[in-house]
Amino acid sequence: MTIKPTYSPWGRPDRVCSVRSGIWWIETPSHGGIAVDMFLAKFLSPICESLGEWHCEFLFFEEDCAWAYVAYELRLYSDLERIWRPELPPELLSKEAQETREAALRVIRDYHPELLAQAVRPA
Repeated sequence: MTIKPTYSPWGRPDRVCSVRSGIWWIETPSHGGIAVDMFLAKFLSPICESLGEWHCEFLFFEEDCAWAYVAYELRLYSDLERIWRPELPPELLSKEAQETREAALRVIRDYHPELLAQAVRPA
């Protein structure tokens, strides 16, 4: 069982949702992102880890850019869509997850294009 984060680099969370075991979506009044517990973080590439920010037992990826790399590396598209858009009918989940994947790739190309050549596996 993983422990739910009660803090973040952006302040005390207003909302913490489980994405998958060991992965959390965090929202605060000012910011948010993805938290990965230290056990799962061991399986991330060194490049992905370098984009996160360690706070005790969690590696945090902010919602503006860093979310994209961890989402791409761990294939979190459908999981994130279920949190971001809970009203989404199941039949639309695949289409929206594909759009989330494309958004992640755009962010990576815009901010960390060197990572695509070095570490990102084809999805």
